[in-house]
Amino acid sequence: MPDHPPELTDDIDLSDSPVVSRLTVARLFNLGNYEHERIEIEVRPRGSHFSSPLQTLGEVRAALAACRPVEEPWNLDRARSFAAGHIPVWNGVGDEPEGDWVSPTQSEELLAVLKEYEAKVVVQRLAIETLRRMGDVEITGGQTH
Repeated sequence: MPDHPPELTDDIDLSDSPVVSRLTVARLFNLGNYEHERIEIEVRPRGSHFSSPLQTLGEVRAALAACRPVEEPWNLDRARSFAAGHIPVWNGVGDEPEGDWVSPTQSEELLAVLKEYEAKVVVQRLAIETLRRMGDVEITGGQTH
């Protein structure tokens, strides 16, 4: 008896093993009020079977998770207005500007909010593009920005 466990392929003939010819990933999202949404993705290989079903399944799950709509923070519109130059920064010196203004600290916070939101949108778009590269994929429902 060997001192180490045999390799998987040492004693098993894999020539008659089943092959994965289709993967299906489904998610059920509870929307509240007894409503739900089911998202199902079926992936078929370009050849007769997948060379790595687990890797493909992992890629589909990761892309699907990242495709969720990006939630807009409560102050996104203000952050966009500030970034576009429509809201001035006032540091407390001199006359207070008329209308809306932000402090230097608030300006940094707004820019961080905008940067974080835009980064999440980029991740979402990359995930959608990953699914599109897998074949004819159409994303319907939800919001993509």
